[in-house]
Amino acid sequence: MPGYNNRSMNETGADGNTVTATRDPDESAVRTVVEAVAEATGDDPLSMQPLYDVVDTEALDTVFEPSGGRAGPSGRVSFRFNGCDVTVHADGRTVVSPVDGS
Repeated sequence: MPGYNNRSMNETGADGNTVTATRDPDESAVRTVVEAVAEATGDDPLSMQPLYDVVDTEALDTVFEPSGGRAGPSGRVSFRFNGCDVTVHADGRTVVSPVDGS
């Protein structure tokens, strides 16, 4: 998303395609999820339902914290947020796929 940072993000999205974002080493998983979902849907992050209504955001950041977290080298967490299937991977990728009919 323009104006945030220089994170690697597949610039598809808003047209129904999957978006893959790669977290910066010092960035929280929560921030990456919100920005990637906004990119995938074309929604303003401030107008979306709060992520904490769907997942424990503190736990998500703890599991994938920059210092190695608890997910291990191959851990992942999946959930549905703002009409998208979201998977956060331990390797820094966040994959967001809009769900048809949501």
